Amino acid sequence: MRSAIIISGLTLSLILGMPAVAETPKAFGLPPSVDLLSTVDFGDDSGPFTGDWECDDSRFIGWGVATSTDAENNGKDASDCRHLFEIGQLRVNRTQAEFPAALCAEVNFGTNEGSYANDNECDDPRFTGGAMHSILNFEDLGRDASDCKALCESGAIWLR
Repeated sequence: MRSAIIISGLTLSLILGMPAVAETPKAFGLPPSVDLLSTVDFGDDSGPFTGDWECDDSRFIGWGVATSTDAENNGKDASDCRHLFEIGQLRVNRTQAEFPAALCAEVNFGTNEGSYANDNECDDPRFTGGAMHSILNFEDLGRDASDCKALCESGAIWLR
């Protein structure tokens, strides 16, 4: 008999000692509204990681997004991303207007222990914006504090 362990984002963040990724609550089993679904351009399936049940598009955030994403794959994993969006396992990243720079004061940016800390690019996958590195890895979560804080406060990046 197999058993599954379900760990919430908050529990996982407490175990890892990292801040939780800010997400909107999900209503499992309830699909997004048709209006919202029709506004999302999922693209096509021309990327190298289609059909693997993970969304490899960094324009989305949530449990269904791959642990490492590259901006080159944006719009190239439509079937996986659409399916995961429809079942509430991911959402579209926030826009800059939805996360003003003043909110950065409330963010726990973590430490500068990452391999790419202090390089004037934010490598933390919780953020999005023009000053982000194009490849985001879960291992960099909360490990590029100085870069991410400065860029967030300047409005160049924001929480996804």
